[in-house]
Amino acid sequence: MKTKLYCKANCCWTAGVKKVLQENQIEYEEINLLDEKNFDYMVEQTGNPYSPTLLIDGEWLVDVGGKELKDYLNKKV
Repeated sequence: MKTKLYCKANCCWTAGVKKVLQENQIEYEEINLLDEKNFDYMVEQTGNPYSPTLLIDGEWLVDVGGKELKDYLNKKV
């Protein structure tokens, strides 16, 4: 599962998403949204400026928390 996590490091929602990714042993690339290029790319692709946002196997999950990610992963199984 190719996963990128677009986030801000000190965000409490990001911590919850990271925890779910780790619990499910999903490797991910963390993309820092404080870098303007990364932020602009995410907004261009999703139409939304909210984070954390995930890109999982080409599918965008915008402005998610741990619970939403768990629900998404449960539907994938």
